[in-house]
Amino acid sequence: MRKAFHPDRDEKITVPQYIDDFGNDPVHSRERARCPVCDQRLNIVAASSVDSIGHFAHQKNSGFCPTKSKAAAPYADLPPKNPDPEAAKRIKAVFLANWETHFSMLNRLVKGLANNEFTDVIRTANQERIWEYAQLEEFHLPYVFATLMDFPPGRSYRRKEDGLPAREKWFRCWFDATVRRYDDLWINRETPLMFWRAWYEPPEGKKKPKAEDLIDSYGSELNPAFLNYENNLPPYVKTQITQWLARYFQVD
Repeated sequence: MRKAFHPDRDEKITVPQYIDDFGNDPVHSRERARCPVCDQRLNIVAASSVDSIGHFAHQKNSGFCPTKSKAAAPYADLPPKNPDPEAAKRIKAVFLANWETHFSMLNRLVKGLANNEFTDVIRTANQERIWEYAQLEEFHLPYVFATLMDFPPGRSYRRKEDGLPAREKWFRCWFDATVRRYDDLWINRETPLMFWRAWYEPPEGKKKPKAEDLIDSYGSELNPAFLNYENNLPPYVKTQITQWLARYFQVD
């Protein structure tokens, strides 16, 4: 990651800023920068390399952090411990009635959401049995959706004025490091659950972004206020998604 927390305060710093204050090789662990997502101490990598961008990285054998995953969806293939089929029917029915609200909120999180990205998210939610978490509430949905896959620029919708992708960076989202699987969203914790959005410099070709490509990240608490926002989706979005849901999305 190109920005991390200052060793002593929750203020973002770059590698050059860190080196100016602490040098290239800190003597004490407490002088190391911190990961914004997991709060673990970080190393500096490639600070003076001409072939790579100076960045922060987790130390060897460090604890869990979703940013260490080399791909999207760090919670994939970990189904609900106690699935609730009846709860799934209820939350799916609510989603179906309000899908425009969730499309709009997911678009705010990942920028430039395309119709086929949204339908892929729903397919993945079905595969991961997201609906079956007994404590899942409607306001959780777009935050969970955002963690199910990557959102690269090439998949976003195209701008009318120039035909270029509306999403200029590669987006990837996680919850904070207290969450190792979706069941952990509802554990008791001393501090509020945080949701993190990260944007990467898009790598060349079909490669996935690396740690050095992580430009910045932003953390916030989950907020249900979006459920009351007005949504003005284009007619073609409403038509295409409505038709897809009618054909492929089953509540029962």
